[in-house]
Amino acid sequence: GKFVQCASAHWYHRDCQLTVDSAAVCPHCGLDSPLTDVILSMKSIKNPVFLPQQKPPKKV
Repeated sequence: GKFVQCASAHWYHRDCQLTVDSAAVCPHCGLDSPLTDVILSMKSIKNPVFLPQQKPPKKV
């Protein structure tokens, strides 16, 4: 996924950042959001588990 990491090492989606006095800030601590995004990929030998609110139910 595509994420932003603030100077305090909080990870969040760009769409979740807050705007304070026309500046983009971290929703966790309020530090300025960096201009660059980071792409993270998850690799695991097991399939991830999604909660119902994270993934829409399969249509049958």
